[in-house]
Amino acid sequence: MGASANMYWSTHPANLLDAIVPGLVAGMPLGTDWRGAIFEGRGPLLRSLYVGLPALALAGLGLAGRWRRRWLTVGLLAGFVLAALGRFTPFYPLLAELPIVRLLRYPAKMLVPAGLFLALLSGAGVDALLGEWSGRRRRYLVAVGIAVALIGAAAVVASIAAPSFAAALAHGLAPDASGVAVRMRSVFARVAGLAALATAALAIRAAGADRPRLLAGALALALVDLLVAARGAVRLAPAALLLARPRLLAALPDPSARRVYSFEYGLALLNAEFTRIPPGWDPEWAWALGHTDWLSSPIATRWGVSGSFDGDFTGLTPVAMSRLLALVNGVRSEDAGLRLLQMASVTDVVSFEESFAGSPPRAEALSVFARPIRLFAVPDPLPRAFVVAGVRADGAPGEASIVTSPDFDARREVALDPRSGRAASPAQDDAGRAAIVARRSDRLTIAVSALRPAVLVVTESYDPGWRAWVDGAPAPVWRANAIFRGVPVPQGDHRVEMRYRPPSAAWGAAASALGVTLIVVLSGRRAA
Repeated sequence: MGASANMYWSTHPANLLDAIVPGLVAGMPLGTDWRGAIFEGRGPLLRSLYVGLPALALAGLGLAGRWRRRWLTVGLLAGFVLAALGRFTPFYPLLAELPIVRLLRYPAKMLVPAGLFLALLSGAGVDALLGEWSGRRRRYLVAVGIAVALIGAAAVVASIAAPSFAAALAHGLAPDASGVAVRMRSVFARVAGLAALATAALAIRAAGADRPRLLAGALALALVDLLVAARGAVRLAPAALLLARPRLLAALPDPSARRVYSFEYGLALLNAEFTRIPPGWDPEWAWALGHTDWLSSPIATRWGVSGSFDGDFTGLTPVAMSRLLALVNGVRSEDAGLRLLQMASVTDVVSFEESFAGSPPRAEALSVFARPIRLFAVPDPLPRAFVVAGVRADGAPGEASIVTSPDFDARREVALDPRSGRAASPAQDDAGRAAIVARRSDRLTIAVSALRPAVLVVTESYDPGWRAWVDGAPAPVWRANAIFRGVPVPQGDHRVEMRYRPPSAAWGAAASALGVTLIVVLSGRRAA
C-alpha cells in the first residue's frame, strides 16, 4: 500500500498524554482542523489509551528486579510505542519498507502489543513489592516515588490552571464546545489524587510495611482506576445505525440483480465533506452511516447489492486487479472508464458528481456528507455470464491488459491469459447465450447455449482455486479479460458448474488433522 494508507491513523504524540490523563485529548471536542491534524479528520482508532498512574508506577518498580529479560521487555515496549507514532517519526516510514509491515494499516494498533509488554513490567513490579528492599533497590523505590509525586504536583498545577488552558485552546475546539475547563480540572484532579495515593503506598512500603496488605491495596487501586476509566471508553452505537437502510436503496427495485461501483474520492476529500454528523453521534458512528448510504462494499451486501472494482484495502489483491482498479478510478468519468464498467457488468454508479456518461442521476439523497450522494445508471452493461467466440491473447498478469485498448470489444471477444493455449480467433457478432441458474459463495451453475465453439465469460474474480465442469466433464478455468473467469464450451446446449476448491484448503485441513493427531498422541503419553 501507499504511505497514505499504510500510515493512516498514526498516534499523534499529544494523544500519548491520554495514557496518564484519561481522555485528555481523545475526549476533547476538537474542531475540524485539530481533528484532522491529530486523528486524520475523524476520531481516534483506539478511543482510550489510558493505562493509569498506578500501573505505570508498578511498571517502574518492575525495572528494579534482576530478571534477565527486563531490558528486552523495555526495548520492545519502546519500539512498539515508537512504531505507533507512525508518520510523526522517521522510524515507522523506514519500518514500512519491510515486505510484511507494508501490508499493515493503522500504526495506532501497535499500542496493543505495547500494552502487553507494559503489563509484563507491571507484573514484575508486583513481584518487586513482595520482595526485599535494601540498598540499591531501596533507592530505586524512592526514585519511583519521587517521579510519581512530581507527576502529581504537575497535575495539581494543571488542575488549577485549567481555565487558562481551556482559553488558550479555544481556537482549536469545535464551535459548540462547552465545559472544557471543568472537564480538564476534573481529569487532572483525578491524576493528582492517584499520584498522592501511589506516593503514600510507596512511602509506606519503603518504611517496611506489611507487604501482602500493601500489595492488595496497590492492585485494588490500579484495578478500580482502570474500571472507572473504561466505563465510558467504549460506547455502543445507537440502534438507528444497525437499522439504517441506504437511502438510495429505494431506487434499486431488485438489489440482487444490481452491481454498484462507488467512486473512490480519497480520505482527504471525504473527511472534508464529512460535515453533517447527527446530533449526539460519535464521528465513528456517523462515518459508518455515511458508508451505508454510499452503498459501499461489502456493507451493501446486507441488502443483496454486489459491489464492483472495490478498493484494495489489504494490499493482497492480485497485480492484474490492482492495475485495473487504479485505471478505473483514474478514468471513471471518461469513455474508457465507461467501457470498463460495462465490461464488469456494473449496473449503477454512486458518486457526488452531477452527471455521469452525460446523464442526470436516477436518484439522490443527503447523508453525513456536505454534497448529496447520487445514483446513476450505467448504460447497456454486459450480463454477469455471457459467451463470445473471438479470442485475443492478453498480457501477463503483471502487465497492462488489452481490455483497456479502445479497439477491444468485450461483447464479441475475450482476452485470455497466453498460458491458456487457446488459439486466437476473430470477433463474431453472436456466439450464443448464458444464464446463471444457481449461485453460492463457492459454487456457480450456468446454462449455456453456444452457436459455435466459444468461451463462457463470468464477470467474477479469477483465482487459481476455481474448478469447472461442462456437462460433468472437467474443463479448464482461464483468466479472462484480465480479472474474470473464462471456460471453453463446445457448440450446443450445456450445463457448466464452477466450484471453488483451492489446494491451500486441502493443505490446511491436512495440517489441522496432523496437529489434532499429535495433540492426542502427546496427551496420551503424558497421561501414561
